[in-house]
Amino acid sequence: MIKKCAFLLSFIFLSIITIGQVVVRGKITDAETGKPIEKASVQVQNTHFGTSTAQNGNYLLRLPYRKNYTLVFSHLNYKVKYKSVSVSENNDTVVVNIELFPKINELNPVEISAQSEPVTVFKSTKINVADFQFYEDKFLMVTYPKTLNKNSEIVLTDQNEHIIDKHFIPGKPTELYTNYVGQVFLICENKAYFVNILHDAIFLEPFKKEDIDLYVKPIVDKVNHHIIFSDFIRQYPNFKYYLFNKNDNNYYPLKEITDDLMDNQYHLEYYKLSNADKQYAKRLAKKLKGMDKFDVAAALTSYANDFMFEPLYAPLFVLNDTINLFDFHADTLFRYVRDSVLVDAIKINFHHPKKWKEWKKQMLVDHEQGKVYALFLRNGHYVLKQIDLQTGEVVEEKTLTHKYVEHLKLKDGYAYYIYKPYETLQKKFLFKEKL
Repeated sequence: MIKKCAFLLSFIFLSIITIGQVVVRGKITDAETGKPIEKASVQVQNTHFGTSTAQNGNYLLRLPYRKNYTLVFSHLNYKVKYKSVSVSENNDTVVVNIELFPKINELNPVEISAQSEPVTVFKSTKINVADFQFYEDKFLMVTYPKTLNKNSEIVLTDQNEHIIDKHFIPGKPTELYTNYVGQVFLICENKAYFVNILHDAIFLEPFKKEDIDLYVKPIVDKVNHHIIFSDFIRQYPNFKYYLFNKNDNNYYPLKEITDDLMDNQYHLEYYKLSNADKQYAKRLAKKLKGMDKFDVAAALTSYANDFMFEPLYAPLFVLNDTINLFDFHADTLFRYVRDSVLVDAIKINFHHPKKWKEWKKQMLVDHEQGKVYALFLRNGHYVLKQIDLQTGEVVEEKTLTHKYVEHLKLKDGYAYYIYKPYETLQKKFLFKEKL
């Protein structure tokens, strides 16, 4: 685990080294009132570079030199805006002033009830939707005609179901993954690709598949000048969240997650070994950095393959510069401000329903709305329960209309998912349903 952490830190450090700098500065204001917007997010799309506005609405970004950037401006109460920026070789400072429109002005009360039922986002009589991710105000989808391992494609569409571009997938796709800064990776059975989109054209750049789990997925999120990552390994009974400081390249632990019952069972695996195997575990542990005899013993007994084994689950979300960590093994929601200052440790029990099988051990976040939901399954229908981050209580729940939907994701007050009616010839469509 120590070795993995060191490799990950090297990867993070290399990813933030800059050669030459460009200064992007400006002011963000309310489009209707002209007043400055405080704590608005300014993010360079598909990178970890970003900042937030001061009380007067001003912001400043120092970036590595590139000819073109796409900036993403967002705030909890305003509509997201994208802005393409070109940098001249003779000018290392670019001024970008932005007006954001309040979200409330976009709501049409006449249409709200009409959109409470599922709405088709993308449908086709020729292709199925296997997976999808959000890209700006568009959709990236993995599609296939009959089987995934033949003629599958990655497709970019707009909100009017128009296919903007598509690219053949060289292999059988298994997952479309978006990291903490919006970069999209296409994972196939034997290969992986970074999905690069330039001027609405899709390019697949080869990416080492093993590096997805080693370096991409462990990085969870960012807050201010820190990157948050974990050393989670599925078969271990504990892991830690860390904060990596981009300014001084130092890191420190934020919180350790442990399942005491699982930890005891994990260590008991060593004592189940024969005397000869115990000696072998000790010798092997000396050769493997970051592992001890208990780690080796658990690997020898295939502990993580036991049908009773359950990996740890303690998701972390950053909303409005506050870290929200759901430690289900301690039945506690931990909340941190100013990156690492613990301000709340709220007891939670929503994950202990009377019918324990209903809890699906999954949390989903709607970043645009600043809301977090717990996922349950009841009579084939997924139930989204909104959690109040101040109390840890369920404040509202939404039961989705269709049964056994796939790849459920949330954005701006809607649940998006893939669904095909049972025992029909209809292809798999992409739907959205108002929360």
